[in-house]
Amino acid sequence: SWLKVFVYDMKNMRNAFSVFSMQRRNDARDLSLTQHAYRTDNALYFVHGQYYVEMIGSKPESMEEMLAMARDFVQQKSAKAESLDEMAAFPADHLIRGTVSLQASDVFGCENLNNVFSAKYLIEGEELRAFLSQRESPRQAEDLAASYHRFLLENGGKDIQAGLPIPGAILVGLFDLYEVIFSQGRFLAGVHEAENLDSARKLATMLYEELETASQ
Repeated sequence: SWLKVFVYDMKNMRNAFSVFSMQRRNDARDLSLTQHAYRTDNALYFVHGQYYVEMIGSKPESMEEMLAMARDFVQQKSAKAESLDEMAAFPADHLIRGTVSLQASDVFGCENLNNVFSAKYLIEGEELRAFLSQRESPRQAEDLAASYHRFLLENGGKDIQAGLPIPGAILVGLFDLYEVIFSQGRFLAGVHEAENLDSARKLATMLYEELETASQ
């Protein structure tokens, strides 16, 4: 029997969560070990402050030992408590649990798009992805929305009449998929690669209303 433990010092919780969320396994089962933690049959993964930790055992029977080691690590290793406020900005209705992730750079293949949170939703049987990124000012959010819009057009996208109750919303068709982009306050937000236009509009409106309420 063997057990491997990997501890990554990511300098801050935001970076640690980014790795944690992007590496999340499909068979994940949430744990109450820390705010961000889950297990599989023979492994567990968690964020503790600036640390991202992976523990992998040779067999499922090693789980009790791994949990004990993980609890010891959390108790003995001091870590700065940080919050990821963007996670609370996603609407709760239709959200698929455990799908919120943070991508640090080159998001959706766009060089200028960074620090983007995304979450998956299930609406009328279709899986969609909403995204948002909090910037330093409303102007920065607007500029980033314009930059991402240009990127889509340069890569074959075509503008479509949005028909959305969202000021300044942009709807782009790209290879039979739909992209919605808008800014609300300091947030860039939208829907990424939706297959159904009506579902894309519905999710974008939900996201806009959530951000508008949060900013009041």
